[in-house]
Amino acid sequence: GTAPDPETLLRRLRWERPLRGSSPSGEGTDLRSRLALWTLNEAELLGITGRGALASQSRALLDEGEETAAAFLAPLLPEPLDHVLLQADLTAVAPGPLERPL
Repeated sequence: GTAPDPETLLRRLRWERPLRGSSPSGEGTDLRSRLALWTLNEAELLGITGRGALASQSRALLDEGEETAAAFLAPLLPEPLDHVLLQADLTAVAPGPLERPL
């Protein structure tokens, strides 16, 4: 699948859910349009979309559910650790995600 083009999405949003009054500064400056664009940018930053397409784990999440998407992501994520490293100034550094009991 492909990621939505931001302008196409905004046009569809304006058509499906028109605002009562028009934006005084022009199209794309109202809060709803800014939130929609922000959401698309966040999706790309989080790896849900990228380069105009859905990521494989996103496709799996939509088509098959959470377990399949987690299986796609598992090889890409580091294993949880049960320790931290103490530096000379006694700051603790976790070189990966920590297990819950720690």
